Amino acid sequence: MANGVSEWSFGQFIGWAAGGLVGCGVGAGTLDFVNSVGDFQMILFVTSISAMYGGIGGLIGGGVGYILAHFFHEHWAGWEMRSSFLVGLFLSLLIFSLLAFPSAPHQLPLLVHERLMIVAAFVAALVAAGLGGIINLLRESRTS
Repeated sequence: MANGVSEWSFGQFIGWAAGGLVGCGVGAGTLDFVNSVGDFQMILFVTSISAMYGGIGGLIGGGVGYILAHFFHEHWAGWEMRSSFLVGLFLSLLIFSLLAFPSAPHQLPLLVHERLMIVAAFVAALVAAGLGGIINLLRESRTS
């Protein structure tokens, strides 16, 4: 567990990255399952591809978000992997849904659609991890 600004927590890094991976992967997969048209095999293919791209974007975004929040002097004392994972998962899913659901039906070509998935997932997980650092900093300044 990280103790202030000097220690790096690998558990928190994994928690934020895994939370972004699962949250954005689930969001992208369910988005395409709901919006897809055609036969069932095509729906499964597009859903799995979108979940993979969303998961990759969420993994990278969650990790980068933790790195940014850690190195911009956010206090991480008291955070564990489980809290980082849960906050990363739910905030990533929420932000991803707000970013991607309104615009995804308008992006019909598969390559353009998958690029939308990975960029929206990256932004969602990055914002989620950064908000976690901000909340932790506010909590730290409130107690002192």
